[in-house]
Amino acid sequence: MKLLKQTKLVFHEGRSDKVYEIDLCEVGTNQFVVNFRYGKLGGALKDGSKTVAPVKRDEADRVFDKLVRSKIESGYVDASTARPTAAPAPTAARVPAPPPAPGTVPVSRDPRAQKILERLAATGSDRRWFRGSTSAPTWPLERAIWRAGELGIKEAEPQLIALINTATSSDVDGGGKGMRDYCIAWALGRCGSAAGARALAELYGDRRTPDHVKRIAAESLLLLSDAESNAEFKAHHIDRLPAPLKAAALTGDPEAFAAALDAFPLDQHASVLHELYLADTPVTRPAFLDALGKSPLRAPLFQQLRYIFKAAELRRDARVFGIFGYRVETTAANYKRSYR
Repeated sequence: MKLLKQTKLVFHEGRSDKVYEIDLCEVGTNQFVVNFRYGKLGGALKDGSKTVAPVKRDEADRVFDKLVRSKIESGYVDASTARPTAAPAPTAARVPAPPPAPGTVPVSRDPRAQKILERLAATGSDRRWFRGSTSAPTWPLERAIWRAGELGIKEAEPQLIALINTATSSDVDGGGKGMRDYCIAWALGRCGSAAGARALAELYGDRRTPDHVKRIAAESLLLLSDAESNAEFKAHHIDRLPAPLKAAALTGDPEAFAAALDAFPLDQHASVLHELYLADTPVTRPAFLDALGKSPLRAPLFQQLRYIFKAAELRRDARVFGIFGYRVETTAANYKRSYR
């Protein structure tokens, strides 16, 4: 990401000292974004973007100028012409800026983040990218997308959104149909904002979206949505449970639900476990955790258990992730495949 233009505005009124910074950045060939930061002068700033996806330079200039004008009209002035603020008393200790929020990576401080943003912008199939040689394999875009989520690179959000539904069968690094969108949905759950939630909602609601992409998009939406939306989502998945389990869940009694789940033939209804993890209420969770600890790691349950494992990784659900880690380490292999 290359910074092309920046404006710093300040607002002084009584004891209120605020700052608003606006950046115009180049993120790829003829791809530009307009980002902003705001908050109390000298404190930690909140950030966002005025461009949901990268735009052309003329559009980026228009968005940049419009945002500057709107802030000036609301009382902000250019920092270079504003009155100086009072200097701190000589005896006052200078309070350092708070550290970045967990999971975020300041691009200016981490060369990994810069390299990932460059790879996200280089969306072509040029095999010379990153390695500098036509004989060496390129760095798959899907790997860079996933890494952006792992590092929580919030600056990557506009590029991730722009990459949704762009993959073809010839440029995805394995994994079958939807692998790129799966990676994007996972990454947005770690580094997305309201813009990412809107993009995920569209992806989830598109009938052409493969089921495995919808599942991980739902998980990321749970991380990005507000409490009221999440409550509605969980209630929807309780309603999708088979009748005996739904009735037991609605009693509000964890023990009654545990008894109902023990008596339920999970091997005939494997998807129930994933539905329970999506609902994940105080009533259903104890029985769900117990079921994870004893459900056989083989067909027909294994595929659903694998979905839950990936969801737990995204949620950073240490309890569920730990159960899987222990069971994988203590369960003998039961699958064989012959290779020529």
